[in-house]
Order: sequence, then structure tokens, then C-alpha cells
Amino acid sequence: AELASLRKTRTLEVICDNSVPRKLTDIRRLTSRLPGRGVGRLWQGDFERTLLTMVYTAQRVMASTTDHQRDVWAESLVSLYEAIKEDLVEAR
Repeated sequence: AELASLRKTRTLEVICDNSVPRKLTDIRRLTSRLPGRGVGRLWQGDFERTLLTMVYTAQRVMASTTDHQRDVWAESLVSLYEAIKEDLVEAR
């Protein structure tokens, strides 16, 4: 079962390779430009990229080996979640 779950992670990494930021600094830059920060609603491509970034970030939270790493990645995950939630609420 463990090896099967690792295959899914590799698939996610391939999808994310060119589509989403992978460094914390790039993810923070992305979240600073999202709704609630003066930008307004997300375009479809931006929404998808943000959602994929959120999935990638969640995977990084789970893969973190120290509490500090986990906390830093979790903060980014929460910021991405809040942006997605705000965009969905705006769409109503």
C-alpha cells in the first residue's frame, strides 16, 4: 500500500512540474496576489493553478520531517485555502 501511495505523489509532481510554484517563496508570492489582497476574482487558469498549488502544499505538509517545516508549509496551505474559499464565495 505504501508504494502505491508514493506513485500518486510522483504523478502529482509530474503534473505540478511546470504548472505550480514549488518553493515557499514562490507560493507566498502567489498568495500575496490572490483575492482578499486587492486583486478580485480569479480567472479559471489562476483558480486551477492555485488549487493545484494547494494540493502540492498539502502533500509537502504531510512529507515534512520537522515541526518547523510542517508549520511553515501549513501556513501557506491555509493562505491558499482562504483565497480559494473567498473566490468561491464571491462566485455566488
